[in-house]
Amino acid sequence: MANGEGIFEKASTKKKIESNRISCKMMGLSSSTKNMAEFVEPPYLLDKYSCAYLIKNQIIEIRESICNKAGIELIKNIDKDPIYVAYKYLITEKKLFLVDGHKFGCCFLAYNEHPDTMHAIYLVFVLTGNQCF
Repeated sequence: MANGEGIFEKASTKKKIESNRISCKMMGLSSSTKNMAEFVEPPYLLDKYSCAYLIKNQIIEIRESICNKAGIELIKNIDKDPIYVAYKYLITEKKLFLVDGHKFGCCFLAYNEHPDTMHAIYLVFVLTGNQCF
């Protein structure tokens, strides 16, 4: 697991997270098996930006006993990350659902509704200076 990513196991936590317009992915499921999700137990996976947003807004708690120190530091200092700034803006101001977009060569896939119910309406790229993340 990369620094800052999160895993959780309670279905009640999934409902609380998704009520904040953040989609959780069940580990080990591809998009072709998402219809079987009701038959599969957790754990669920969150990307580092979703984790940071949820922790900073006190929606979920960080369990330092299972999180490495580099991940904790990353979350504490993520407000300076331009990708996180864009993530926070799109979630709070534009009310979009965001999903990690690295599989498609972008930062995020953006949805008006839950990603299980529709296709992405935007591919989000974050530009800073001469770099594209």
